[in-house]
Amino acid sequence: ANVALNAGNYGVVAASGFANIATNVGSGNLTTGINTVTAQGVGNVANNLGGSGNTVQALGGFNRALNLGGTRNNVRAFNQINLNNPFKLSNFGFNSAFNIGGKNNTASAGPGPLATAGTIGGDTKTAAQTGPGIKIK
Repeated sequence: ANVALNAGNYGVVAASGFANIATNVGSGNLTTGINTVTAQGVGNVANNLGGSGNTVQALGGFNRALNLGGTRNNVRAFNQINLNNPFKLSNFGFNSAFNIGGKNNTASAGPGPLATAGTIGGDTKTAAQTGPGIKIK
């Protein structure tokens, strides 16, 4: 089962696959844009809490993406799942991406595994971590 919750105006929330959670708590608007939150794959969690025009994605297996406020931020934690080899470590991303405030920031973690990327405040920052490790700007 999946859970998709939208508690606000101008938000699009989708959860597909198995055991995914996608939530938007806050309202986008027609000026800065709608909030889009997606959790797709297996065991992913994507949350947008406040702000407008934000895109938050947790894709693949066991990834987390979180946006706290701000405007037009992109937050993505992802990996690829290989169904031909379901117990391969790379199927379990355990990647985390986050943004706190600011605008036009991008945090991207993946394909990992164990990648963490985050942006805190400020504008037009980019933090990307592809393999194991932490990148915060």
